[in-house]
Amino acid sequence: PKQECTTLTSFGHDFKGFRARVDAGTTDVAAVHAFYENHISAMLKFIANISQLSDNHQVTEGLLAWTHMLRANSYAGSELAVGAIGFYKGKFEQAELTVLGKFIVSQDVMLQLFQEIAPEHMAKPWLQYQSSSKIADIQAMRDLAINFGIWGNISAVRGDIFYQAQLARLRELQSIANTFSDQVMVIVAENLATTRSSIYTSIVFSALALTVSLAVMAIVAL
Repeated sequence: PKQECTTLTSFGHDFKGFRARVDAGTTDVAAVHAFYENHISAMLKFIANISQLSDNHQVTEGLLAWTHMLRANSYAGSELAVGAIGFYKGKFEQAELTVLGKFIVSQDVMLQLFQEIAPEHMAKPWLQYQSSSKIADIQAMRDLAINFGIWGNISAVRGDIFYQAQLARLRELQSIANTFSDQVMVIVAENLATTRSSIYTSIVFSALALTVSLAVMAIVAL
């Protein structure tokens, strides 16, 4: 964990340097996605590994569920970016639809795993959001893109409408993840005797870095 934590502490410099390249227009979309995907994966792997160091099932389940929710956040950001491009153009290329479908399926799988692992009382914000009408609206836009995007019959949804709806959803997911992480941290704090204070500090840093990277992904998508 110490070696991984050292690696994570360098990510702040990586983000700053890469952001400068994005602002200067010296990189492309594929490179942007690969950069954030690699860094986010490393942070999520770190959190998952940390969960295995605890013999407290509440800590382990909480961290694993949290990891799934954070991964769903990253897929939601990618769905926003790819989907917005197609809706703004008024048509999707087959390759874009393939990637979009991958992000949607992967995202749904992560959210399902989160729901199965997270304690019910801690997952309440997600369960409440899942039952809202917003979910149906998002699914309708997804279906429109997947079923008709290749032919360009998607004029019923403008690019800005899709983007704003997905951005609102992404922020909602991030809020749910943050609320859940607060609850997990309470459990971790209560069990510091078995999880060690250094692990607690590492988890906090990893969560902070991931939140920053997800926020930057939304900016890049815009």
